[in-house]
Amino acid sequence: MIDLVPTLLKLAGRPIPDELRGTPLALDQMALRFEEDENTVLERLRGLGYLS
Repeated sequence: MIDLVPTLLKLAGRPIPDELRGTPLALDQMALRFEEDENTVLERLRGLGYLS
């Protein structure tokens, strides 16, 4: 949790104060995997009423 603020500041392109605890996460090095394809996700969102 302490890495959240430094990560958000980094994403926003803002400087990270030295006194701030935590280290920004290297989001570009994290592999994001999705088990479902885009159409399956869109169908589920439609079924839940989020999309028309």
